Amino acid sequence: MKKTVIAIMALTLVCSTQAARKNATVPDVQQTTEADTTDREILHELEKIYNLHHDTKTKIEEAREKRQKEAQKNQEEKEDLPDEYSAMLRIEDNTHQHWWADGWNLFGILTFIAAVISAFYAYFTFREQKKTEAHTSNAPVEVQLWKLKDLPRHFWRNLVCTSALIFRFKAQDKSKPRDHYPSESNLLKLETLPDDVVMPIDINKNKVAKDNPYKHAHELKVLLRNYNVEVEVASEHLSHQHIEDQSLEQDFDNLMFKPIHLVKSTFKYRNSLSKESDEQMRTHALTSFIKEHFTKLMIASNFQFLASVTAKELTDKLFDGRRDIHTAFREEIDTTCGMERSLQNLIDSESTIQRSKIQALLEAEFREDDKEKDFNQYFALITDPSKFDELCNSFYSNLNDTERGLISKAIIPYQQYLSQDTWKWHELLKYMLVVDAAIETNKIGMVNYK
Repeated sequence: MKKTVIAIMALTLVCSTQAARKNATVPDVQQTTEADTTDREILHELEKIYNLHHDTKTKIEEAREKRQKEAQKNQEEKEDLPDEYSAMLRIEDNTHQHWWADGWNLFGILTFIAAVISAFYAYFTFREQKKTEAHTSNAPVEVQLWKLKDLPRHFWRNLVCTSALIFRFKAQDKSKPRDHYPSESNLLKLETLPDDVVMPIDINKNKVAKDNPYKHAHELKVLLRNYNVEVEVASEHLSHQHIEDQSLEQDFDNLMFKPIHLVKSTFKYRNSLSKESDEQMRTHALTSFIKEHFTKLMIASNFQFLASVTAKELTDKLFDGRRDIHTAFREEIDTTCGMERSLQNLIDSESTIQRSKIQALLEAEFREDDKEKDFNQYFALITDPSKFDELCNSFYSNLNDTERGLISKAIIPYQQYLSQDTWKWHELLKYMLVVDAAIETNKIGMVNYK
């Protein structure tokens, strides 16, 4: 229909042009010849358009006649069918649109093309998003190993805080009802989120089950989750004034046992990622404990806390000279030997190490932090009780004479132990823990039950 209208409009335009030329003034010969040539070209093109339209129309008519014949034939066949089925077929015939005979649905075709393009675009966008998600969510194995290697430092701090708050809680007058408990914030800060430690990483998932890192990662996440639950339960129990001592002792046992136990529990996961031996991982863990201890102790504001009343109470009871460090630690802090049991799983109780070897290991650690020179000087002074004044002048010049005197008396047993050439690991760690806990006691907030 559109082509018919266009042809009629073109013929009308040509006729109008011819009539106008008849009425116009006769131009010169050259102009007349050019005009005639142009008219012939236009007529020739219009003739082509007309012929194309006529041929197209003829083909459409032939196709329509063919369809009518086929429809008539089908109709005759359908008359023999049941009425319901025949009626459904007639409806289909009347509503069916033929793409050639009935003309093209331009908007439908454009919509279909747009839908296909959109589908391809959505597919490629989704695929790129998945690649980006995999790249951004999965951490390199090196980052996961760094997280695992940092855990000993973190859990040593948890052990220090736990020892300090247990001492503060037990230091209350036992002849009277308890009137204070450690603030919930002191305990809840011990929680370790599993997703912060165990990360999605790109590793081989097709390994056999016993060597599969995902198996060990899952086990570690469960242990961390259980530790958090125990921290929350202990916090809840401590806030109740009349809860039984037996329940609290079980809570304290969990909190003292778990830190070193969790450090040991990372070994299988680390080994599945890096093939480190148990001895290498054990040495790294113990070195991390000692490095964290000296890192905090070298800070003047921390060392100054050793002159506080609470610190003096702790060091007086655990460095009193009448009991060895193991007995004092068990009676004052770790009644059920929770820490000792987990430490036994990490290293034998009779295992020793040379002071010079410890110094060499720590030098390498502090060298990475560009603090090797400071550490060497500090280590030489802290392990020699006769150089306490030089130690204070070099690192703690902010202390007054009274504070120097109090701190000197508090840590003499500690310095005397460090001055030995050979250290037993179990004794060394307890001496370190007493000093660190003494510093931390002043930071433990106590809450009145009322």
